[in-house]
Amino acid sequence: VCCFFCVCQSEHVFGIDDVIARLQQCSEIKVQVTKNKNVQQISQAEFHPAGVTKNGADSAKFSAYFFTYGKQWLDVIEIKLTRTQTSVRAEAYSCSTGVLPASFPLSFLLNIGLAWIPIRDWGQNRNHLATLKKWLEDGGMEVEEFDVLTTSKKRIKKDK
Repeated sequence: VCCFFCVCQSEHVFGIDDVIARLQQCSEIKVQVTKNKNVQQISQAEFHPAGVTKNGADSAKFSAYFFTYGKQWLDVIEIKLTRTQTSVRAEAYSCSTGVLPASFPLSFLLNIGLAWIPIRDWGQNRNHLATLKKWLEDGGMEVEEFDVLTTSKKRIKKDK
């Protein structure tokens, strides 16, 4: 899943460092944005910031891991941040790491061998990105989502 966001505020333009500082607190998120709030395995959030790579003052990459409740499926989230004159552009990606959950013995080796199998995540990677978007908004940032790639064949564009 790929999403494009613009992060800004009408009276204040946030810098990349402001956005990164908020994203690095994502481990505080306890509930994931989802339509199935009554299903604990789906609604319980477990984000873990993995790191930040800065490429000068106008570019950075934030990485995080998401572990599902129970079986510990592992999803990877990467957000590429680029400073523009009026906002911070965020290109966010989320993907599953394998067919087998991380709690399965030797799953990292088996998932390499099973990498050719397509994985259906039932919208969970989209939920991860929606949750991080809401997290930024809850931190006082205005986030405009303007392009979403949900699969390799389908792109959703929001009209402005």
